[in-house]
Amino acid sequence: MYKNNQDKNITRAVNESLNDISVPDLDDVWNNVHKHIEKDRSPKVNKKMMVVAASVILTLLLNLYSQNEGHADFLKGLNIFKRISGQITDVQIGKENPSSSGSSSVEIHDPTEYNMPIERIKEVSSFYVSEPSYLPPDYTLKESWMVQYGKKTLETRLIYENSENTLELTQNPLVGEHVMNIKLNNAEADIFEEKVKGITYAIISFRDGELKVIWDNNEIKYTLVGYLGKDEAMKVATSTK
Repeated sequence: MYKNNQDKNITRAVNESLNDISVPDLDDVWNNVHKHIEKDRSPKVNKKMMVVAASVILTLLLNLYSQNEGHADFLKGLNIFKRISGQITDVQIGKENPSSSGSSSVEIHDPTEYNMPIERIKEVSSFYVSEPSYLPPDYTLKESWMVQYGKKTLETRLIYENSENTLELTQNPLVGEHVMNIKLNNAEADIFEEKVKGITYAIISFRDGELKVIWDNNEIKYTLVGYLGKDEAMKVATSTK
């Protein structure tokens, strides 16, 4: 008898305790937890570490460039670096072995442009420089230029002239994937393509008579510009090897 009453009292006490327990709103619980999480996740920015990291990224970009990664890719990487880090306040392109001074301002030297004989350009250029075997009547080579960045040649320009007009052939090395994107105002020029021996030539004919031919072959981009008819221009382009 006593045992039964004790059991009843225990059961009643437990039930009363359970009834007194209030379950909080789950949304309130989550909001409270979220606040603590956000506090713990608040970033602790170390400005010195940001500068060091920025310097390391820039050094990697310069090293990639020096290992035949290409001038265009280097510039794209440098632009991304500037947007991400916000550390560069004065940038000039160049310098083969930059030293890290810990400063947020990075100085890099410009590429150098040289005017020299075509024979010398062919000797020192880091890529094979082509010449056209055909030129329109009375055109002769007047000037040859090269743009150099350290030991890498970024561009060569061969300028031909006659008594009235100039014809310019520019060559640039290509590294990696290359997509030619040309946007023109239809009121100013027409663009069309010709394919000769597996090479696609983009031909742009301007209303003022200037003609531009663009093509690439063996990882070199060629641009021929002058006041020529299409047939003459294509003879020059297809003879450039």
